[in-house]
Amino acid sequence: MNEDLHGQVALVTGGGTGIGEAVARRFAREGAHVVVTGRRAEPLERVAAEIGGTAIAADAADAADAAALVARILQQHGRLDIVVANAGGHGFATVADTDDDAWEAALRANVTTAFVVVRAALPALIAARGRVVVMSSIAGLAAGPSVAGYTVGKHALIGLTRSLARDYGRHGVRVNAVCPGWVATPMADEEMDAFAAAAGLEGRAAAYATVTRDVPLARPAQPERDDRRRRGSAHRRRPHHRVRPRGDVRAGPPRSPVPLRLRGDFATGHLWDMIRAKGDMHEARAPSTRTMSHFLLVGEGVHARVRSPRGTRSVRSRTPT
Repeated sequence: MNEDLHGQVALVTGGGTGIGEAVARRFAREGAHVVVTGRRAEPLERVAAEIGGTAIAADAADAADAAALVARILQQHGRLDIVVANAGGHGFATVADTDDDAWEAALRANVTTAFVVVRAALPALIAARGRVVVMSSIAGLAAGPSVAGYTVGKHALIGLTRSLARDYGRHGVRVNAVCPGWVATPMADEEMDAFAAAAGLEGRAAAYATVTRDVPLARPAQPERDDRRRRGSAHRRRPHHRVRPRGDVRAGPPRSPVPLRLRGDFATGHLWDMIRAKGDMHEARAPSTRTMSHFLLVGEGVHARVRSPRGTRSVRSRTPT
């Protein structure tokens, strides 16, 4: 990161473990004072003690908790510059196997947490001309099997990102979404254990190998290690003032030395700057030159021109066979 975060205050939801913990540690290294929040006090206090931050236990999906959380941050620190809406989980079943309670739990964990916390923080973010990072997922770009609630929730987060960017970008608030692939977090470990048991696989490692077999690195990301490599290199190559600041959706996993290929109506490629689909125009920019990106080609049989530092190619979308 090339932006000086000294003197700034960042709030990370779900900051006690996994991606949220890694983000909190990175922000602290960059000089920010980090407030980590979540429902379990013990991991929050551990992270806060180790990074010199603040731990505040709260339910990010509860409006009263969110309002009290933001009020306490402003009372203690006088400002709030960054919100990372990272809390999430639930929703790992097909539609037929998802009852009403499970559906509500999935939406509450994956969508309501982000909506409620960002809503509470908006006045402070406008005052600071701050930033929001929404943690979606590759499940927000395409559906996997038996994850209906999670997939819907992560798609909704991209809509939330775009809505926030449209309404508050004019007030100086930058809003972007990040879409990681599989990351080895405690929540993902639990999912892999359950998957291994259900599929008759030999443990967690075999489960991770199965779900990441189409990932170029053939492994899940590690929150702390891949955060340093991806964010550091991306920010060195793309100075802060040149990054498209509002409404971007940034996809993972990092580093994908593979040629462009099509999967149904999705084109997946490496080093592609832009896709232009003739007829129905659709443009998307890759977040960096080392990031796997997914672009929608609108409809079957749509021609597109794909431009990258390696040249320009013509492609056509197609329905899977």
